[in-house]
Amino acid sequence: MAQQSDVFRTENGSYVLEVQADLFNDANTRVVARLGADNWSDRPLQILAPRIAMGDLTFRSNPLQLATLAFPKLVTKLGSAANQRDDIMRDCNLLTMGY
Repeated sequence: MAQQSDVFRTENGSYVLEVQADLFNDANTRVVARLGADNWSDRPLQILAPRIAMGDLTFRSNPLQLATLAFPKLVTKLGSAANQRDDIMRDCNLLTMGY
């Protein structure tokens, strides 16, 4: 079962971070943020796009590119970024509430 802060490789080879609250686990879709390269130099704001480390892979979260994906499109779970939850939620709060 997918949980908030899980990192997945999608069926098209891109990487996403689940930001949907676990309260909605019964839904067959997940709200995700695209993960880009760690050296992403074109970030909209320095505070947006926390670094997400997953084993020997490092990404930047892109909360400006949210999507809803059907659960089957999340092909491979790479792991959890729950240890970075505060940074991820701060990112989402800034995007949705402005602080």
